[in-house]
Amino acid sequence: MKIVEAIADVLLSINAPLTVEEIYDNIVKWELYHFGAVNPKGAVARTLRKHTQGYNESSGDFLKLFGVEKNKDRKNVYFLLSDTYTLYDDSDHSQKEKLPEGNLNPRLGTLETTVYHRSRKVRDWVLSYAEGTCESCLKRGPFQLSDGSWFLEVHHVKYLSQGGSDTIQNCVAICPNCHRELHMSDRNSVKIESLYYSIARLKRE
Repeated sequence: MKIVEAIADVLLSINAPLTVEEIYDNIVKWELYHFGAVNPKGAVARTLRKHTQGYNESSGDFLKLFGVEKNKDRKNVYFLLSDTYTLYDDSDHSQKEKLPEGNLNPRLGTLETTVYHRSRKVRDWVLSYAEGTCESCLKRGPFQLSDGSWFLEVHHVKYLSQGGSDTIQNCVAICPNCHRELHMSDRNSVKIESLYYSIARLKRE
């Protein structure tokens, strides 16, 4: 197993964004790869840079398997872009396909996270006001719930982790596609500005 495969296995198993240190610790704990490098965490970081979407270093045409975002501590955390991935051979850059073998006995792990207590009344008001229509793309939610309402998600325009408020002036009801775009797109700032422009109740914070 190569380092990039070990990284992918960790992110696939944990199913949550992780820092370089957390990825390295799980590789060692699960004995997925035996490092011979003097600086093993540096080897993990270099491999991530090669295969992470958005990095523009001259590292060849490596397939981008991972995404990166900031956590509440403003540290880079990495996530797997796809459950099925194709790898490049680091020695000759020849493309090889790898199908995940899966795991008959998945490991149980514990992930500590911070949860903000949010107002149910604010959430219900925003969803009710949207009436099943995404406030970003103006399309119906992707499916209906058992009560007949259209499924939408509530998004804080200014993240709670950045000091945003849990109020109707900072929340929008949006479809899952727009929600992921707001979190992950390289043009999310444009989408945010369009929300402020088109939704009168929103206030910049």
